[in-house]
Amino acid sequence: MWTAQFIIATHSRILLGYLNVEIFNFDTSPISHSKYEDTEHYIITKQFLGNRERILKELFHDQSQQYQQLQPVSDRS
Repeated sequence: MWTAQFIIATHSRILLGYLNVEIFNFDTSPISHSKYEDTEHYIITKQFLGNRERILKELFHDQSQQYQQLQPVSDRS
């Protein structure tokens, strides 16, 4: 039987979700195993896909306010 081992550092949600992989979390001390569903990539992507409009409003809320502050008062709607 042929076996192979790979160590891949990735931010890809697709590669992280590959079947039968071992995911190691190097953000903890000591290094620990992590389930795919417990990774930040999975959690953030799931939250975004489930609440896209709300999250985009939160992300760009400050930018919208800054843009309005730069406009002359007569141009604001």
